[in-house]
Amino acid sequence: MQWREFQSKMLVRIHSYHSQSFHIFINLTFHQNRSPEECCGTCNLTDKTDVYNLGNFFYFLLTNGLLPYHDISNKTLTNEKIRNGMLAVLPKYVEQSDNPAVLVIKQARLIAQQKEPLKRPTSHQLALWLSSMYDKLYS
Repeated sequence: MQWREFQSKMLVRIHSYHSQSFHIFINLTFHQNRSPEECCGTCNLTDKTDVYNLGNFFYFLLTNGLLPYHDISNKTLTNEKIRNGMLAVLPKYVEQSDNPAVLVIKQARLIAQQKEPLKRPTSHQLALWLSSMYDKLYS
């Protein structure tokens, strides 16, 4: 799977094992998909900013296509919540799910979206963790 951001649009390209692919174009509102360091405007952005934004993609997957903070139209309020480390609330059906795969993705989101970049894993560390969780679920 590839995930690319182009301004306010995201392209997700998913390859099946038959080498076929399809594209999903999603129009994202930029302020809803920012990390705390992007919201403060003065901090250095690193690869851990991308890890935080991967957490937004996990939210999208868990909620069947909802954007984080989809219920808040005020950009200033959304940025304040993000700066303060307040994650977008998951719907009840996700919070109450006992599906092991959902539980793993929820945990991955929490790991990826820690407020402080230094506390976040690198993308490689997160990939290793996800791989180990996959092995536990399906072996």
